[in-house]
Amino acid sequence: MAYLTGEYICRIAILSDLQIDYHDEETLSAVCSFLGDFQPDTLVFNGDVIDATAVGSFRKSPVDAGSFDEQLEWTRYWLVRIQGAAAAFGVLPRTIYIDGNHEARLQNYLLDRAPELDGLVSLGDLLRLKLMGIEHITPYGAAFEW
Repeated sequence: MAYLTGEYICRIAILSDLQIDYHDEETLSAVCSFLGDFQPDTLVFNGDVIDATAVGSFRKSPVDAGSFDEQLEWTRYWLVRIQGAAAAFGVLPRTIYIDGNHEARLQNYLLDRAPELDGLVSLGDLLRLKLMGIEHITPYGAAFEW
C-alpha cells in the first residue's frame, strides 16, 4: 500500500497471521524478496505473528511438540529477517508489532496458571522487540484505540 502525504509517497507493508511456528519458509522468503523490492517506510506486523501453540489452551497433537522457547526463537529469527529485507539503503523501516489473539495466549496462560506473574512477563520482552527497534501495540485489542 502506498499513500500520498503532501508531496511524498509513503509505502506501508502490512503482514498479518504469519503464525510462526506453522509458517511456510518458502512463502516468508518470497515475502522478504518482495519487501526488498518494495522498500516500505513502515512495516506493520498486524497480529498473530507467533502462533504460541505451546501456551495455547487447546489440545495439542504430537506434531505440535515444539516448545514455547523454540517458537520464540523462530519468531525472533523471522522478525529480524523480514525487517532486514525491508531496509532501504541500510535504514530499517519504522516497524510496528500489533498483538493479535495468538499473542494474548501467553497472558491468558499466565492468568490461568500463575496470576502472580501477570505483568512481570511480557511477550514483547521475550521477543526482544525493543532491542529490534520495534514498536509494540499491546495488549490485544489496543490497536483499536491506537
